[in-house]
Amino acid sequence: CKGLQGTFSVPEENIIVPTFNRLAARRDQANIIKLSEYLDEKAVTDNDKARIFYTLGVSYDRLNMEVMARTMFMNALMQKSNYSDPYNFIGIYMASDGRLADALEAFDSALELDANNSYVYFNRGIVLYYANKFSQARDDLLAFYEKFKEDPYILLWLYLDERQMFDEYTARQNLRDRFSKVGFSKQ
Repeated sequence: CKGLQGTFSVPEENIIVPTFNRLAARRDQANIIKLSEYLDEKAVTDNDKARIFYTLGVSYDRLNMEVMARTMFMNALMQKSNYSDPYNFIGIYMASDGRLADALEAFDSALELDANNSYVYFNRGIVLYYANKFSQARDDLLAFYEKFKEDPYILLWLYLDERQMFDEYTARQNLRDRFSKVGFSKQ
């Protein structure tokens, strides 16, 4: 990590390198098998099927099997069109494809169905930031921040957004204020 050291770098002891977790992957694979069997043999109602398709989608997503995950989320919506959670994932996928308007539509649908889903606000806030709609992005990011003040990602995203809205000094001061309210220690 020596090449990453500079003025705006993270101390080496704070760098977390993700590793592939074989146990978690096996658990997800076993979960997919069980849920698929349940879907074929026991799922009766559309709500049951929608819930199972959604859970399958989450498992496929964790395994980085995006096409299968997308298919499961769409199947969940075919079973239950008023199911908020799949819209959130679909919005994330649309955004990663660069389809920001479609992503925003998916997030809007999710929030129409469940206005209390904080993660949708966070995801929509990021997409609004990339769409250069900084004021709207800040509103959504603040909605997430109100529930998850200790999440370091929201602190960073609010800083990035406010740097675009205001100036560097104001954005940095807001970051310091939020950081101190959470009680993170300075190192």
